[in-house]
Amino acid sequence: MAHLQQQKGTQDLFQAFKKQLEICFPYVLNGFAGNRHNQTQWSRRPVLLAISGGMDSMVLGRLLFDMGIPAIWVHCNFHLRGEESDRDASFVRSQAALIKTPLIVKDFHAGNQATEWKMSIEETARKLRYDFFKALIAKDKVAWEGIDLPDPAPEFLMTAHHANDQIETLLLNFFRGCGISGLHGIPAKNGNILRPLLAFKRSSLFNYARSAGIDWVEDSTNQSTDYTRNYLRNKILPELKTIYPVIEDTLLDNLQRFSQAEVLYQAGLEKYKKRLLNFQDGHLYLSVRLLQKSGIALTLLWEALRPYGFGYRQLPEVEKLLSSESGAYQDNAAKDYRILRNRAHLVLSPLNEKIAGIILIEKGVQAIEFPAGRLELSVQQGVPSKILTDPTVAMIDSRKISFPLLLRKWKPGDYFYPLGMLKKKKVARFLIDQKVGMHEKGQIWVLLESGGRIIWVVGHRLDERFKITQGTKNILKLKLLPTNDCPK
Repeated sequence: MAHLQQQKGTQDLFQAFKKQLEICFPYVLNGFAGNRHNQTQWSRRPVLLAISGGMDSMVLGRLLFDMGIPAIWVHCNFHLRGEESDRDASFVRSQAALIKTPLIVKDFHAGNQATEWKMSIEETARKLRYDFFKALIAKDKVAWEGIDLPDPAPEFLMTAHHANDQIETLLLNFFRGCGISGLHGIPAKNGNILRPLLAFKRSSLFNYARSAGIDWVEDSTNQSTDYTRNYLRNKILPELKTIYPVIEDTLLDNLQRFSQAEVLYQAGLEKYKKRLLNFQDGHLYLSVRLLQKSGIALTLLWEALRPYGFGYRQLPEVEKLLSSESGAYQDNAAKDYRILRNRAHLVLSPLNEKIAGIILIEKGVQAIEFPAGRLELSVQQGVPSKILTDPTVAMIDSRKISFPLLLRKWKPGDYFYPLGMLKKKKVARFLIDQKVGMHEKGQIWVLLESGGRIIWVVGHRLDERFKITQGTKNILKLKLLPTNDCPK
């Protein structure tokens, strides 16, 4: 009787898995159904399968095999557990040979890479793994070295993430702090990555593996609580189950509700984004007035700035910019993006000049190099006895500017008040009047104060509004040195 019950359990999960593929991934089944012993199946398009040797991936490997879906196994050895890592690789090789399944084994030295990248071991292993998966899908010759690229080549890679992984991800995101998008768990399809086991609990997969006689290896670190996910899995969730016995089902139901709620949330968010956000020349402009009127500024800032590395804990400081004066700013944790209050907008700019095309000059900086040369800055007191007429030197009344200063290439629409003139003029017109050649125009830079007004068309003309007068007490002197004069 027990044997018959085991058979029924095995068949039930197999049929449920088949139905899951039919509903969610019909393109995988097309042309694949048939006899698993039919050797012609290998001329059909296979899938890649990330296989660790653990119970989850070995179950998925068996399910695909029994359905007659050709798979190429992919195993990553990160060499993090000494002999145990090599044991896993050997086990996967033996199992692949047993069912004559093609196998790709990729060796990584994740420990060394983590040190070089200054990332955690978990983050490093994940990046290495998924970068390699992408290379395989992209038919990269180096990734496929040592194994013939099948024709037709695989378009998708499957992983063995299951329902309990969903629950753990939900809780981890919630504890770390996230928006609603962090509460829907792991997507079943993310580009070319497919996760067909998300509907099945670990307990169901375990029972299937036992009843089907599937072998697997255990990762000893899974029992350790040194990693956050393991601590949640081995300590927190078991404790919660003593209080809420059906907590797994409850959280899975919540995941479904959160996913549907996010559809409504995103629809409303898009309406706000159309009014709030404006991209210009590689910079993101956010309307201060609309943020203040929205009543949900913190949420809108989170959605706008999250892709640029701003964490939720930084948002209260960013929100303060809405009531700050021009020039106030906040950097993200990585210091590669800055959000700056600039009059009626918050302006997001990359701090990497090669990407941004903009350089921020902080108060106290004495020199800065940029593609057009080297800019030297110095502070002087009082009005000089002789006013320099050298176009490579700008003498500015310090009280008329606010830091940080911004240095960027000129663009159409820029205007300023050329020294000696009371009317504004477009920079484009000014360059024509100065007979600046077409080939030179692309190398012209402008210096702006934090409020966005042009101070100096660098190397050509100061703005009238920032000139020194008899009442000037402190002068900011800027001198442009050509590239070939820059110190090495």
